[in-house]
Amino acid sequence: MFTNDSQKQAKDKLIILSLINHFNLPLTNEQIIELVMGNDLIDYFALQHYLSELLETSMIQYTESVDGNFYSITEMGKVSIEFFADRINAETQSKIKSIIESRKRSYVMETAVVANYTKKREDEYEVCLSIQENQSSIIDLSVNVISEKHAEDICKKWKSQAQFLYGDILTLLTTD
Repeated sequence: MFTNDSQKQAKDKLIILSLINHFNLPLTNEQIIELVMGNDLIDYFALQHYLSELLETSMIQYTESVDGNFYSITEMGKVSIEFFADRINAETQSKIKSIIESRKRSYVMETAVVANYTKKREDEYEVCLSIQENQSSIIDLSVNVISEKHAEDICKKWKSQAQFLYGDILTLLTTD
């Protein structure tokens, strides 16, 4: 059977999988570190080692994108959680649920609303705005502006009011 050390490793990996799975959205390495270490679940070095092992065994996947680098759970990871869920005690499961409830909304907003800009040439900036839901794009909008100040202002407004602006854009496009 399992030794105490291998039982702890299996439990720690299941905790990581559970956090990623229950958030139901890709998480950055920094977010995972904050969730796990900020709640005294696993130490930093063990966490990084387990993330590598989970990647190697295809329990999670790592995606690099313009918006950042993210971990997400695979089907194999979900099956493992279902099969071995009883290895996480009720107290730890309750702690995981509490962590998710307290942080999910802010992580969803951080991940779902994207606003950035790039300098195209002197006095021309391209502003790229989007809203993502369940890893699918709801809206992608690119506009060119004449100053970095305009680009920054547009990004700031999009970050704080995207849901309202999206509704306004749809209304403008669908009404006669």
